[in-house]
Amino acid sequence: RITLCDIKEGQIKHRYRLGSHIILELLSDLKDDSFQGTVAAIAGISQSAFSHALPVVLNACLWQTSKYPFFPKSNVYLQGLKTHFYDISGFPNLLGAIDCTCVPLTPPAHSEHLYKNGKQTYSINVQVVCNCAEFSTASLTNLNKN
Repeated sequence: RITLCDIKEGQIKHRYRLGSHIILELLSDLKDDSFQGTVAAIAGISQSAFSHALPVVLNACLWQTSKYPFFPKSNVYLQGLKTHFYDISGFPNLLGAIDCTCVPLTPPAHSEHLYKNGKQTYSINVQVVCNCAEFSTASLTNLNKN
């Protein structure tokens, strides 16, 4: 098992996108019974239930991070992306692309109000983020409702 003390600050920032002092402060807050009790009360659960669920939730969050786009920090990697995009499209200095669209649909009868957009038709917003080699759906959620 590796602890935060075993990792260099640069590696911590690259891996977690936060400095070690912020991570340690967050962990301190999360283990504090007062903090847990407050959050648990808002969620309508006991402090002990919150404490029991916390590691499961944190592990699930860590597992999910690999599924989402990230901005690379390596100059070599960034240059490779730019070169690859230029080779396939002729666009210089391009790292990625993002686009979204509203896909019309017939909503489920029990929740059709969730799919009504500003034009009073039914749709779902879809957003796609990609680099030159792969793409990831950043959002497949209905953003029509404010």
